[in-house]
Amino acid sequence: MAMNIDTAKIKEWLYEVNSLFSQLEHEELYEQMNHLVMDVNDQICQDEITDDLKEQYKHLASKLYFSILAYVESAGLPEHHQKCKSELEPFLKDDNSLLESGYHAPTGDLYSKFVEKCWMLLTPFQEFNGENTDEMFKQYGLQYLENILNNTAVIIRALNINPKSEAQVYNAVKIVTSSTFSDSNYTSESFQKIAKCYKPDILIPSLNCAVEYKYAINEQTLIRTIDEILIDVEGYKSNNIYKLFYAVFYVKSGIWSISRFNAVWKEKKFPENWKGIMVTA
Repeated sequence: MAMNIDTAKIKEWLYEVNSLFSQLEHEELYEQMNHLVMDVNDQICQDEITDDLKEQYKHLASKLYFSILAYVESAGLPEHHQKCKSELEPFLKDDNSLLESGYHAPTGDLYSKFVEKCWMLLTPFQEFNGENTDEMFKQYGLQYLENILNNTAVIIRALNINPKSEAQVYNAVKIVTSSTFSDSNYTSESFQKIAKCYKPDILIPSLNCAVEYKYAINEQTLIRTIDEILIDVEGYKSNNIYKLFYAVFYVKSGIWSISRFNAVWKEKKFPENWKGIMVTA
């Protein structure tokens, strides 16, 4: 057994590499969407962001590669060590291969073929073969979704929308979620309670998650909408499909910093299955 190698760190890097991969996929999408509205300076800045992500991705992929080789070598399996080297090394020698994506039909998610190959080569080991494939792809899908939600302002700008309501914000984001997740719903399923019917703005059954958007033009509105979400938490409980919830607050610039928002969100003691995201217009 490969006891002297940190398997938790290898797993962490596997998810982190795929997270960087998903960011790159969406940076390319946003770059295409923004092409007509970007000036030269914006384009240069966007290119720099993409190049930086690629360097991070390649650097971490290299660390992951050598860690896997060390892990397999410490297990005393020279033939499998050679197999890992021969199947993973080509990815590191060719950027196009390293950035190649695959498609997971059940969830409609894109994923890194390099990461998929890493997982496949690690499955003979007990420390890794307990990973549920569907759960793994769900984690990848959630990474994609969070990247989309965090880039709400980019999507709004790319579509040349000047939103005046929550509906205008989440309907713009639905254009991207529906093209990324095959089961992303346009029509919300209701969470029926005795006194009130709750209807999330975006539903993705394959990820067991729902998204609620709020729109705030000043601090008072932002505080009020956070409290509204806190009240609504009870209405979303005990659903057989949807277990994870995102509350995305699209706010005017200068109202709060991200750190201030996160501090308030923590102070409100939202349940662990609720994630708050603030996006500045």
